[in-house]
Amino acid sequence: MARAMTVPAATMRRRVKLGRFMLHAFLLSTSVLFVMPLLWALFTSFKQPQDIITQVPALLPSTWTLENYAKLPRVAPFVRFFLNSIVVSTVSTLFIAVGCTAAGYIFAKYEFRFKGLSSSPSSPRSSFRCRPTSCRSSSRSGPWVG
Repeated sequence: MARAMTVPAATMRRRVKLGRFMLHAFLLSTSVLFVMPLLWALFTSFKQPQDIITQVPALLPSTWTLENYAKLPRVAPFVRFFLNSIVVSTVSTLFIAVGCTAAGYIFAKYEFRFKGLSSSPSSPRSSFRCRPTSCRSSSRSGPWVG
């Protein structure tokens, strides 16, 4: 009979540490990649107009100024843009809430052709069987499940 080869615990710990280091390095580099344009835009907002378009771009402004923020209401109707965003987001949220409530009611109350497909192993509906007297988990994973 062939014996199963076991990996020493020290080797496993080194593999786990290396894997975690690689994961954290990847996450850190990805975070920098996504956050850098936001920082660039933020720092550019504090630059003077002649510093924005230069041959050699710099992340930090040579002279910090709030002039761009003071000019903002005169250059564009920023307050109107902000109010439009609030109105559009509020109306769309209300429509989504009403539509999802109606869809949830239909899915719960009516029988239709492929209703069983919504009970995939990953859906919360498939892992719990609810009866009027109790709710039981089909996995029976803990002492709190009755």
